[in-house]
Amino acid sequence: MFLKKVKNLKYWDSFLRKDSRFDGNVFTPQEIEKVYRPRDGLLFSKKTIRKELKGVREVDFWTTFTPDQIDVNISDKHIEKYFDDTLEKLAQNGVSQIRLDVAGYISKKPGTDCFLIPEAYQYIEEFSKKAKVKDIDVLVELHYHHEKILDVAERVKNYAYVYDFQLPPLILDGIFRGDAQNIENWLKIRPEKTYTVLDTHDGIGIIDSEDLLGNQSLPEEKKKEQDITRREQLIRKIHENTKGNSEKASGGNANNLDLYQVNTTFYDALGRDDGAYLLARAIQFFTPGIPQVYYTGLLTGENDVDILRYTQEGRDVNRHWYSKKEISQALEKQVVKDQLELIEFRNNHPAFDGSVFNYSLIDNHTLKFNWTNREHHAILIADLKKKNYKIEYSNDGKKYNV
Repeated sequence: MFLKKVKNLKYWDSFLRKDSRFDGNVFTPQEIEKVYRPRDGLLFSKKTIRKELKGVREVDFWTTFTPDQIDVNISDKHIEKYFDDTLEKLAQNGVSQIRLDVAGYISKKPGTDCFLIPEAYQYIEEFSKKAKVKDIDVLVELHYHHEKILDVAERVKNYAYVYDFQLPPLILDGIFRGDAQNIENWLKIRPEKTYTVLDTHDGIGIIDSEDLLGNQSLPEEKKKEQDITRREQLIRKIHENTKGNSEKASGGNANNLDLYQVNTTFYDALGRDDGAYLLARAIQFFTPGIPQVYYTGLLTGENDVDILRYTQEGRDVNRHWYSKKEISQALEKQVVKDQLELIEFRNNHPAFDGSVFNYSLIDNHTLKFNWTNREHHAILIADLKKKNYKIEYSNDGKKYNV
């Protein structure tokens, strides 16, 4: 789109440049320094273009993520029409869900950090409303402090979903420490309309767990200190479990788009402990929301260091290129079979079609989840200290345990 359109004068303002004006103002060097970034490197990338009437020239364009991704001007009428036309085409072709990627970076304003500023909130809400009119649900993707996510979720709850990126680090921390209290604290305040995950095509978002790992009963200053310590301990434990491969793939050690994530498969993050992995999945599936399972997680994939060396892209460590033979072999693993049974159970048991959900903390390391739909029920007892779980469920009026 960029190469086609930017040569035409009428599309010149559709793409953000270093000299673009926002309410008549350009960003000063000091304001550019304040812009919140997901990665190191320059905010602007030079592009050589041949513009109508003005010949060949080099121009600095906004590239928040990579030099190949040009930021668009959402206030431009051509961009607005492009997005509206795209929504219409998606609706005409039966698309019912779309993902609004890296939504927090959508708006720019001098004097701000350009992340989840009020204009971004407004745009996310308006875009979600437009999509909902066409019977399309929007999934808003945001990695940031949980309070910001709660704010967004509240504003778009009638039109859109958000990811629960807080759950994966909380589950890891809980299993590592044998403590369920912080998961229970998150269940009290988390948004209702969510997609739940353990792993995705990105890394595990450590920033998403900020201020959620400390003991909530401590004074604020002590709680923050403990939160920072526990996040550091969490990262170290993941690196230890992956034998250092996650450290090689994360932060400034690889060409990462997001410096605030730990790149690893979830299975490796748990030290390839089958019991702990199935426990984590069970907690995910019993937590309210739409469960999403990444393909590498589905096959209990391990970190692919060869791909990491080849591409030098940190996230690729969790993006193994499976052959048909490898898929067949993975499907024969008992842990994969057990996980598929959990998926089938979550998808088909009528208890999850109900609106009655409750949970309780049996003791500091054990959580109880309970779903009820008329005569149907499904109960999970998850023990993070022993790293095991029990499921009790109804079937034709009878009770069963697994």
